[in-house]
Amino acid sequence: TVIRVLDRPGKLSTCRHELRKIEPVEFHEPVISISFDDVYMSAATYGANELEKRGMKGTFFATKDYTLSGEEKYAGEKNLIDLSFSGHEIGFHGVKHPFFSTYDFEDMDAEFEEGLHWLNSLGINNPGIAFPFGDFDERVISLSRKYFSYGRSSIHGLNDSAFSRYELKIFPVTADTTLDEMVDFVSAVEINNVWGIFLFHDLGSFESDYYYETPLDDYIALLDEIEKRNIAVKTINEIISVESLSPF
Repeated sequence: TVIRVLDRPGKLSTCRHELRKIEPVEFHEPVISISFDDVYMSAATYGANELEKRGMKGTFFATKDYTLSGEEKYAGEKNLIDLSFSGHEIGFHGVKHPFFSTYDFEDMDAEFEEGLHWLNSLGINNPGIAFPFGDFDERVISLSRKYFSYGRSSIHGLNDSAFSRYELKIFPVTADTTLDEMVDFVSAVEINNVWGIFLFHDLGSFESDYYYETPLDDYIALLDEIEKRNIAVKTINEIISVESLSPF
């Protein structure tokens, strides 16, 4: 018997196949993680502050070149250090924000090593990685195991307690995402007793035309809804360290 999980678009040739629905392996309680990619200044300030008001912590994936660019829209190294000091998690999101699957092995290894050394120099240890553009393949995952404690993808979905730690699923939030859709995802986490990871980028206003900017009011309303339901909010690494997830 050969079992394959169909978790992404593609093709699979089989004979005498059978499809079976796999029920989630529940967590002991529903749990949510709030993550930010690229670490915009709005995430490091408004995003973190709203979490802290509610006793929550978030996970912030930094891209080295963005952090060191000096652009006002991105958080700098001091912001990352302050976030870490406040109990938030800092992870890696590439040096150059590349499509890692297009790299040869040596270049990928060099970028992973550079990124880990950079974060270590800021006092950040044992980080996870969020694959830029959600792009990864078996080589990327294999090398990620050498440098990082887990890998967060951009595959939409829920995570149960048996899921691979190097293909963590998310709920991506963009300018097109409504508050109702975010709340529906919270409900799915609660009903199935599993883990949901929100992915945000920038926080701003309803008038913005930037695809990766979420209205701050919607973000605040989401946190209020999670708090009202008394659902635990934890960093990704905090859950990885406690739950019995696969080491692969």
